[in-house]
Parts: sequence; C-alpha cells; structure tokens
Amino acid sequence: MASPLWQTYRLLGSTRISKLIILLLIAMLLLFSMDDGSFRKRIAMSYAGRTQDPGIAEENDLSKERELAKENDLTEGNDLTDEDRLADKNNVAEEKELEHPLACNIPALQTYSQFLSAIKTLETHCNHPKKFGGPPKGKPDARKIICMDERFRIEPENCTVFSFGINRDFSFEDGMGRYGCQVFAYDPTMGVEDHQRSEKVRFIATGISNYNGTKLVGMSKSWSMQKVDRFENLVKAVGMEGRTIDVVKLDVELAEIDFLQDMLFNSRHVLKNIKQIAMEIHSDLYKKDVSQLSSHQVFWPYLNLMRCAGFKLITTRSGGKWREVVWAQEKLW
Repeated sequence: MASPLWQTYRLLGSTRISKLIILLLIAMLLLFSMDDGSFRKRIAMSYAGRTQDPGIAEENDLSKERELAKENDLTEGNDLTDEDRLADKNNVAEEKELEHPLACNIPALQTYSQFLSAIKTLETHCNHPKKFGGPPKGKPDARKIICMDERFRIEPENCTVFSFGINRDFSFEDGMGRYGCQVFAYDPTMGVEDHQRSEKVRFIATGISNYNGTKLVGMSKSWSMQKVDRFENLVKAVGMEGRTIDVVKLDVELAEIDFLQDMLFNSRHVLKNIKQIAMEIHSDLYKKDVSQLSSHQVFWPYLNLMRCAGFKLITTRSGGKWREVVWAQEKLW
C-alpha cells in the first residue's frame, strides 16, 4: 500500500512544475523533522537581518568581522616560533626602554672619599688588559688600556673604534688600526680637514657634544668655535647605525659630560651597542670640594647612571689630577 505522502504527490502533481514545488516542500518538511534546531536558527537570523534596523545590522557585521580577525590573530600567533615570540618580547622591551627614563637610585654625594670610591673601585676583573698608544711614539696620557678578554670578542679585522680627542697624537688610533680595527678619529681643533690617515684610520674634524652645531672647544688657553655633533649622528654618518662598537675613547676636556648626558638620556639604544668606553674624567681630584657647584657634583649622577645602564669599571688609573677609567658592558656579545 502506498504511503500518504506518495498518494498526495500523485493527486497534486499534475504538472512538472507542481511536482518540483511538492518535492521542495517535502524536502523542507524532512529537514525540519530531522534538524536539531540550528537550521531553524539560521533561517530566523537571516529573516531578522532583513527586517532589523540597518544600523544594528552594520554593528552585527562589524562584530562578526572583529571575531573573525581575532580568530585569525590567534591562528597566526599559534604559527609563531619560540624565536619569533622572543624577538617580539625583545622589541617590546626595547621600545619601553626608549620610552621611559632610566630607573636609577642616585645617592647624594656628601664626601670627597665617596666620589673617589666611585671612580677608583673596580667592579669587574680583566684577565688580558692591553695597552694601546702612548710611548715611545706618543705621549703618556695618550695610552689607553683596553680589556681584551675573550668575553668581549674584540677580534682583529672585525672591530670598530670611535676615538674623540686626538691633539695631534695618533698613537692610540694607529695602534688600534694595526691591531686590525676600523678606527674613526675625531678632533676639530687641529686645523686639519677630514682625510683617510691610513687603511684603517679615518680622521674627521668634528667634536663630540650633545647637539649638532658649533661650540667653544679647546684646552688650556687655546679655545675656539668649532663644529660639533652628537655621537648618534656621527655613527650614522659613517654607516655604523645599529652595529656593535667595540671601543669608544674620550679625552675631550669636559665634553665627556655632553657625551654621557646625550647617551644616557637620548641614545640608550646606541649606548647598549658599545662594549667598552675609555674615558678621562676631568674632575679636578686635587680639589676636595663637593659643594653644589663643584665638578664632582656635576659628574656624580652620570657615574651612577652608567652603572644603572649596565656598565662597570674594569680598569682605572691615575692621570695626575684627572682619572683614566674604562667602562665595560658585560653581556653576551
């Protein structure tokens, strides 16, 4: 015996079009009878979307787009390797470092002995100190001691030196050049134009400061207005932007304060790429005055900020009333 559905089909299906309509209706009935409710929800949502306010419809569409974008972001995040995630974290950390001042607790300078301790006390050890410059070809105060320990990786034919304050004595710069380093030597007071001194040593007649322009520079009784520039600009000018710098030498008659101020407050992203800084501190040690206007008070915050930036004194020696120090940044180079 034929089913009721089949009998209805035979009675009503007198034409092909009628048969198609009936088949569609039967299919819909079957779907509704077997559906768990999701199909009916979709139809209801579609109908609501056609009848609701256009503004609400747009909000719903935007919401769906946001959800889809979020899912895509999560999927992309799952595809990242551990190295990618570490690089992202490092980039965020560097951005924060550039955005915020250097966190540093600077105690008050109260005594002369406190200042002496800050420039005489070694904070890390060097097993292989090497002297560059000075006698027999140069003056004693041109000699600098660089730590050549393996951890600093100052390798011949793969090292870079920036030297400020030549005063016609190239013994340090020539020595670093013979070792195999590329040397950029700066001094605006010699009356000499920019030139290539040797294969490894390039001379540039510009002084170091915390701005780009001109400044009264010199030593003793000889002072004149000369061209100066920021360290970051000078690094960019010779194509060393973003690259590691093995040694920076400063013998610049108090302009080291300009260098420290600029690097610690404006160019920490450059400072972090420097392995060692050999510096003559021009704070008169024959004077024990630590009053507010003394040179010791001027240097004091920068000595502390250098330590907070990750540098430690690795060598220190007397230079008469000045002090010769080398700051080293100990990290994986």
